[in-house]
Amino acid sequence: PGRMVREMSSGSINMGGRWEYELEPAGEGCRLTIAGRTDIESDGLVAPIFRVMMILGGGVDAGLNIHIDMLAESLGTEARRAD
Repeated sequence: PGRMVREMSSGSINMGGRWEYELEPAGEGCRLTIAGRTDIESDGLVAPIFRVMMILGGGVDAGLNIHIDMLAESLGTEARRAD
């Protein structure tokens, strides 16, 4: 119950990814660790445009922070990030 693996793919962008979520007790709460890998194949103009959009949108870190904030909100708590 403390580990989840999620695999994703998109046919329109030729992109796929694998994220691993680990939960472990930490004081009165828990610690969530996310490890992920995203692969974007280079084919035509779609991949370079998508990469530029990722950079302009803050990159992978910004996406993960949004994901963590949404998860925390759905659990009725606040996300605290380790720096």
